[in-house]
Amino acid sequence: GLLLQRAQQAADAGALGEARAFCQSLLAKDAELAAAWFLLGMIEAAGGDLDAADQAFARASYLDRDHQDALLHRAALAERRGWTAQAAQLR
Repeated sequence: GLLLQRAQQAADAGALGEARAFCQSLLAKDAELAAAWFLLGMIEAAGGDLDAADQAFARASYLDRDHQDALLHRAALAERRGWTAQAAQLR
């Protein structure tokens, strides 16, 4: 929807706080929107909050079992943290 597009545009422009706010507003209305959780994960990762990013990617992959990008990003985060066993499980 429009709010997700605005969140993506803000994220693309580097306005992470604004993008996060759009995602949170969208998720307050529909907490089961995997695309919004995935975008929030990307925003949190870009901002350096790896725990929040992992939680958002986990939620996206839980809601949409076929969301390969969410799984790949979780694996990449695990590798970045040195958690090779977890990264291997996610791949």
